[in-house]
Amino acid sequence: MKYKTKIAIELLMIFIFCANTYVGIEIVYRNFSDRSMWILAGFIGIFAYEINNTILNYDTDYLIQCGIMTIIATLFESICGHVVNWNYQIWDYRDLPFSFWDAQCNLYFCIAWFLIMFFVIAMLDIIDWKIFNGEKPHYIILGRRIDL
Repeated sequence: MKYKTKIAIELLMIFIFCANTYVGIEIVYRNFSDRSMWILAGFIGIFAYEINNTILNYDTDYLIQCGIMTIIATLFESICGHVVNWNYQIWDYRDLPFSFWDAQCNLYFCIAWFLIMFFVIAMLDIIDWKIFNGEKPHYIILGRRIDL
């Protein structure tokens, strides 16, 4: 039972960290956010954490990790958009160039997701290492190893 409790606490911390980080970015950028974005960002954070700790690993180039998670975050954003933003009341990309999937996603914000993932993946690894006694992070970026 201890193990399950540890995992639940870990995932809850990851969820809250990612949700608050994303909403904080939105508030700085747009001066507001929506509770659905808090929930979405929390789930994306858990998904990123699990993918990077099970399917991908530290030997996968960091830029590839960020790219994969950007694609996944964009897919989650599209699904969330079609469910909760069907009337464009939370975000509206219809007037922006490079919008796709019924203007629920936009290339500019895909780039923003990549930058967010660049920060978040490392922070999740540090949380795992420092708080939950995970492996000490190291990264491969363009073939070069970087240790923390």
